[in-house]
Amino acid sequence: MSNVKNRLVRLIGAVAVVLAIVPVMTAEADGINWTFGTPPSGLTGAFWSDIAYHDGLFVAVGANDAVMTSPDGVTWTQRSTSVTTGWNGITYGNGLWVAVAGGPGSTLVATSPDGINWTPRTSPMGTWYDVAYGGGRFVAVSGMSGKAMWSTDGITWTEQNTTPGSDLLSIAYGNGTFVAVGQSNPRVMTSPDGVTWTARIPAQNNNWRAVTYGNGRFVAVADSGTSRVMTSADGNTWTAGTISTGITDGWNTVTYGGGKFVALSGQAATSTDGTTWTSHSLADTDQWKSVVHGDGIFVGVRDLGNSRLMSSGTWTAPTTTVAVTTVAPTTVAPTTAAPTTSVAPGSATGSGSGSTTTMAPSALPETGSSSSNSTGTTALVFLTAGLGLVISLRRSGTI
Repeated sequence: MSNVKNRLVRLIGAVAVVLAIVPVMTAEADGINWTFGTPPSGLTGAFWSDIAYHDGLFVAVGANDAVMTSPDGVTWTQRSTSVTTGWNGITYGNGLWVAVAGGPGSTLVATSPDGINWTPRTSPMGTWYDVAYGGGRFVAVSGMSGKAMWSTDGITWTEQNTTPGSDLLSIAYGNGTFVAVGQSNPRVMTSPDGVTWTARIPAQNNNWRAVTYGNGRFVAVADSGTSRVMTSADGNTWTAGTISTGITDGWNTVTYGGGKFVALSGQAATSTDGTTWTSHSLADTDQWKSVVHGDGIFVGVRDLGNSRLMSSGTWTAPTTTVAVTTVAPTTVAPTTAAPTTSVAPGSATGSGSGSTTTMAPSALPETGSSSSNSTGTTALVFLTAGLGLVISLRRSGTI
């Protein structure tokens, strides 16, 4: 053992085993190719009104307390707010899902922290069509009443007048502004906070059905008029866009994601800038009510037709990759422990002075490091070092 004390122990090699657990969730959602989905068995005939997405969860709502959730837009689970009403709109903000309704009944708002467990809330009466979140508050708009309502927590709501006679159907938030559109004058209204509203002039006096914000601009679509799409950078000044010819019906819904805008009716239309659009045929011509983008996939819902759910985008299942690489040789000096007259069970002992020799922890490479990247790929790296040390000690007769 005394010979080991003055010897440099050479680690002639080490092996690094890299176990990369890669949860791949890639999709090619083009808004052109769509696949019909299957709602939960208890909701196959539901009248769906709206769908929203946040942080790995899709939530769709509709008439007669129809609620369903999905982590991927493919597999869905039925939920309930315990309120038999017609839910028209849903959004997410400030850690809360908020749904609004147009009746029947007096409970017209429900909230949920997870899309699964819902709590009915008290709100002003109205036919609440849509709700959006931005600037630290929720804002909902009502058709046929010239009203809006706002809330900072989704629980306590304050009614606000917009313009008498306004029939607002959809609302979106972007660039510090709420923009609401509708089908009677004024057809476009803006607000910085849901309290103070200003009427704007649309590109055409159409029935504007939906509005969204993406790529630095608002985009609204209509179900009537010669130009059924318009864009605005600030919500104040609007410019008519162009959707390719052959459109026989109007557009009901629009969203942005994956670098493009997608609008749905009995057909689909796509655009990268919100101004120039290309239409695409769908498997049937029943009207789609709402579309959303999340996790690389577009999902649409509707209230009529044999299949009332469809998606554009295909996932790749998670994969696991294992790679083995060799680390360059390293020379490590041994550390000698003080002599002792007794040896603990299982310790390595020499045949000379009866002392115990121990490698200091700092002499060994660190193990168990881990890393991750922004795409969700997680790598657990296990570095197994000391192969050369073991060989050297065995050759010296120490072990």
